[in-house]
Amino acid sequence: NVDVEGVPQADGSVNASQIEVRQNRMESHGSIDSLNCDAILPSLPSFSFTPDGAASALTVTIGPTTQIQVGDNESAACTDLMTGPARVEGVTQSVGSVAASQIEQEVSGGGSGGGND
Repeated sequence: NVDVEGVPQADGSVNASQIEVRQNRMESHGSIDSLNCDAILPSLPSFSFTPDGAASALTVTIGPTTQIQVGDNESAACTDLMTGPARVEGVTQSVGSVAASQIEQEVSGGGSGGGND
């Protein structure tokens, strides 16, 4: 799906002010099963993600423009993510993985502070 906003021209074309392509979009709540944050280029950091209600996990890649929010930290990195519940938005790739555009994860309020299991 493509949405185009703009001004129609006399020749039938459109002088576009905004174009939005929504091809193979994926948005899902689910669970991060495992993380691979120390990938070396040309590989990208990634994680295994099982969408709610899905039978199998997807590989989600994290690119340089992926926005990651963990709790109140809106500029988080892959290493700030944890296994557990999360929300992922992205584009499904031809190889079956998802290129994430946004990842959100709440921080569970344990109160112990350390987190060293």
